[in-house]
Amino acid sequence: MDGSLYAQLVPYLTVYGGGNVNLNCASEPVLVALARACASAHHDVDTCEALAAKIVRFQQAGNAFEEADSAVIRNQLKEFVALTGEEDGLFLKMMGSLTVRSRAFRGIASGIEEDGSSPRMWVEFVCDAQAGQFVYWREFQ
Repeated sequence: MDGSLYAQLVPYLTVYGGGNVNLNCASEPVLVALARACASAHHDVDTCEALAAKIVRFQQAGNAFEEADSAVIRNQLKEFVALTGEEDGLFLKMMGSLTVRSRAFRGIASGIEEDGSSPRMWVEFVCDAQAGQFVYWREFQ
């Protein structure tokens, strides 16, 4: 892996959390990658991308999956958007790698000059919500 590839992957990787992908906030590239990892030979790339796009549309519409139960999650998504048989089968295969709650959250905050002209300081952080503490904190000026 070189620096260029690493820079492209950084926004989608974490060392925090339990290893499952949060269905409520995962980005489309992460969902496509998971779908492709779970796909069998008869699922093509288009199916993976279409399913990921439908999940992201569900998120962007302000919806959230509230229960980790696979039947409830699939029904919620199907009520929002029609799934093809292949998409539904692939979604079912992905369920073992999905969650609806995250333990760790990343954020970026900035402080602005009093005159509002420019950011004075940026802070990037990761908070472990379960432990109630910051596990990463970096300040930029």
